[in-house]
Amino acid sequence: MPFESGTRVVLVLLDIGGAAPNYRRASPMPKIPISIQELQRRALLEVRKQPGCHNVQQIAINRVAKHAEHNWSLCVLVAGAADANTAARAAVHVQTILRRDYELLTD
Repeated sequence: MPFESGTRVVLVLLDIGGAAPNYRRASPMPKIPISIQELQRRALLEVRKQPGCHNVQQIAINRVAKHAEHNWSLCVLVAGAADANTAARAAVHVQTILRRDYELLTD
């Protein structure tokens, strides 16, 4: 595309070779310990906020092995009138969001 008279063109050259800058990575925020019942309540509320999932009836929070990155997982047990695939995708999305903040209390 031709430029109009008087148009300035600015080129920015970036040095992408060489060593990366020494940026410090921020420490992850500590996760909030939560009971399985409270996590289940919050997760169900969040799943129901997702498009097409307002009437999901039941979810499950499952404990995961101790040496895993996260100590719980989420799945939909009863989708109600919601499409099962839509509800499952919503559960994965909500699980990702809530795992950033919460970990199950240990027994």
